Amino acid sequence: LSVFLGLELCFDCSLPTDFLVYGLDEEFLRSHKFLNQMDLDSFLNILPDDALIYQAHPFRNNIHIIPPNKLFGIEAHNGNPRHDSRNDIAHAWADKFNLHKISGSDFHQTEDVGRGGLILNRTVKNNKELVDALRADNERLNSHLTAALGKVSHSRRDLDGHSAVFGKGKVCSGHNMQRYIAVNAAVEG
Repeated sequence: LSVFLGLELCFDCSLPTDFLVYGLDEEFLRSHKFLNQMDLDSFLNILPDDALIYQAHPFRNNIHIIPPNKLFGIEAHNGNPRHDSRNDIAHAWADKFNLHKISGSDFHQTEDVGRGGLILNRTVKNNKELVDALRADNERLNSHLTAALGKVSHSRRDLDGHSAVFGKGKVCSGHNMQRYIAVNAAVEG
């Protein structure tokens, strides 16, 4: 099991718009401790060139849709069964604006496991390789990882030689609900 750093970030939680960010390292996070107090444009100005930013679940109720030119992509599939993420609209939006797609399980409860993710065509061993795989755009978006893998359980994942990147989960801390590091796990085949 390899675990890679990923981030789910909300800049102004009064406007519930979340972002998924890949390609950052711990040093970046230590150097920018108050990311959640920035706005999107300020964050984009300090975002490393090789980092990727996706809008998470952009078509849920009360979500502010971000102009496509500010994003690498969007979460075209969100597997959380307790929200209507309107994944069909997200897919169409990504296609219309040529945005890269990502899929997440939005894992908050045991029943959420395997409800989204990506099946990669190669094994990724570090953050750079993960970003390269996401950038390559030849990865298969998987709307329900359990069905695609055949047998997925809490103890074993048989991937037939592929790697899987399982979707995001939130870690909230403090009274201001800072949404910091969301861990994304890649299971090596």
